[in-house]
Amino acid sequence: MIGRLFKLVLVAGVALLVTRWLLNRNQRARLHELFSTLAFALVLSAIIMLVLYGFGLHPW
Repeated sequence: MIGRLFKLVLVAGVALLVTRWLLNRNQRARLHELFSTLAFALVLSAIIMLVLYGFGLHPW
C-alpha cells in the first residue's frame, strides 16, 4: 500500500516538474483552467448523484 502511494506521489511530482519545464506561463494557465473545469464537473456530478440517491432515484 505504501509503495503504491509512493509511486503515485513520484509520478505526480515528475509530471509537475515536466510541465513546469516544458510549458510556458500561458500554457500552464490554460492547463490549470482545464483541470479546474474538470474538477468542478466531477464535484458537480458527485453532488447530483448524492441528491438523486437521497430522493431514491439511484440507477443501481
